[in-house]
Amino acid sequence: MTDVLRFWLDLGADGIRADAVRWMSKDPEFRDNLPNPEYVAGTDDPYVSQLNHYNRYGPHLFDYLKELAMVVEEYPDRIILFEDYPDRHLDITHQYSAFYAVNPEVAAPFNFEGLKTAYGARQYQAFVNRFQKLIGGTLRPFYCFSNHDKSRLVSRVGKDQAKLVGLLQLTLPGIPVVYYGDELGMHDVPIPPERVRDPFEKQTQGLGLGRDPARTPMQWNSDVNAGFSVAEPWLPVAEDMATMNVVAEAADNDSSFSMYRRLLELRRSSALRVGSYQEWEGSDDRMFGFIRTSNLEKLLVLLNMSDESVTYEARGEIICSTHRLPQGQAKSAIKLQPHQGVIIRL
Repeated sequence: MTDVLRFWLDLGADGIRADAVRWMSKDPEFRDNLPNPEYVAGTDDPYVSQLNHYNRYGPHLFDYLKELAMVVEEYPDRIILFEDYPDRHLDITHQYSAFYAVNPEVAAPFNFEGLKTAYGARQYQAFVNRFQKLIGGTLRPFYCFSNHDKSRLVSRVGKDQAKLVGLLQLTLPGIPVVYYGDELGMHDVPIPPERVRDPFEKQTQGLGLGRDPARTPMQWNSDVNAGFSVAEPWLPVAEDMATMNVVAEAADNDSSFSMYRRLLELRRSSALRVGSYQEWEGSDDRMFGFIRTSNLEKLLVLLNMSDESVTYEARGEIICSTHRLPQGQAKSAIKLQPHQGVIIRL
């Protein structure tokens, strides 16, 4: 395994995603898992048919991960990220701490809690603030709100809501990991039965567990197959690819893609790059806010996660928004539209 890792690092890969690491270390006694008495065949995910006790988090798991991290450490400015979902059967604090203890300089776990957290100001506030307190001011978080195993962000929460989550992700501390197409606002694509590729869907037909809808080709332009390939791709392209693609959205200042570009440019600022995270006392059922502070600047991020407009008295300059702002609104009362987010330089 270390030889494979060196192969990719020698080619110049900046980072490695180690998938499904909880299964790497096996039970020395090769014991069978017990059946789950609550499993209902034909309605539940077959994964939960067993009580997965003996086949995960084996005694040598973190020894193996440290071995991988030691290889990554041989290369300058590289990183390895471990895929593992928070487990309701385990202490989450201990789970995160164990992965960070592997080697916090070059290794870290993904934070996938955003995939399962219900969209809402209170829910997101509790999730982010708890995790920020857990890791303190020294460890780097890697927030993810979408990946290849779940329905796309837009399909889960809505178009405006997904754009708001994008602003949240790119203003939180640490390094954001964005699933391809989220920056465009790509959504799940219906897959005809004859074009299903995911083995999981073929084995669990009728349960809606297939992952193909979130894995359709990247939409680069309005050419054939969205510029992804001149040959027919395995999965179909979205019907709205003519307007939802990189070229089209790059020319639209109000598009999701243009907002992501502005945010990535803003992440060069000291507050978003190295600034501290502070809870905002004005957060409530509608608004979730936080402050990023460095020795050079102070930014307030406000997220209206409700279906109604919210007015907030602000003294500062709005430097980024999910929505187009009226002229002259930068240094007065800010009326946030439903599911609008803004960054204010205080």
